[in-house]
Amino acid sequence: MENLLINSVPDITVTDVNVIEYKQRSTPFLTLTKCRKDYGLVLIKEGSLIYNHEDTETIVRSGDILLLNKNETHFVSNNIHEPNKPYEFSVLKFEIYDTKLPLLDHVISVRHFDTILELFRAEYECMEKKLPGYKINAKAILYQILYFIYREYYAGIQLTPIQQSLLKAKLYIDENYMHKLAIDDIAGISGYSRTHFKRLFHQQYGMAPIDYITMVRINKAKSMLHSDMFTLAD
Repeated sequence: MENLLINSVPDITVTDVNVIEYKQRSTPFLTLTKCRKDYGLVLIKEGSLIYNHEDTETIVRSGDILLLNKNETHFVSNNIHEPNKPYEFSVLKFEIYDTKLPLLDHVISVRHFDTILELFRAEYECMEKKLPGYKINAKAILYQILYFIYREYYAGIQLTPIQQSLLKAKLYIDENYMHKLAIDDIAGISGYSRTHFKRLFHQQYGMAPIDYITMVRINKAKSMLHSDMFTLAD
């Protein structure tokens, strides 16, 4: 089931890794960020932080990853309930082509923390040394970090039989969007009749199957144009 869930994650196109910062403090702090200019992943190694977004307060503890979306306004501070406890965290700032990181919650608790921590350390070393080709390496490391985050996130999700059937159909669309797709064939993959499948798909994903197919094709075309690998002539 885990592999099936991982494969359902939409593609993410990383356009740049801006900076990675390491912070270790034992004194109180409060940071206000208005309309973030980039995306951020905050890895909490020790202690805890308070994250406030849209008047909702969340405590982020050691072993958690905090996702900061572009264009959002938020407060981040040390945990006032543990004022004398030291805290240690890393902040990875980056850009993606997509409008937001799809599907993730703001706070993700990871089980394989040591693996994520080593990747953050590798990213920090890469950005510090700036060896020839370091931007390519920085993006590659970020892709690994995102992969492990999504794998951890989806490992905790339990799907109903209906959701599993619909996900099979959705994955088929994701993998075959470049070909001619018939709704009857996609419905057959899910195990439901055409009418029943269309109704269930809309309930689960908020759009009709044909609209999802169109959306996937448009997004893939935009991503290819943005990557400079293809031109309009292609």
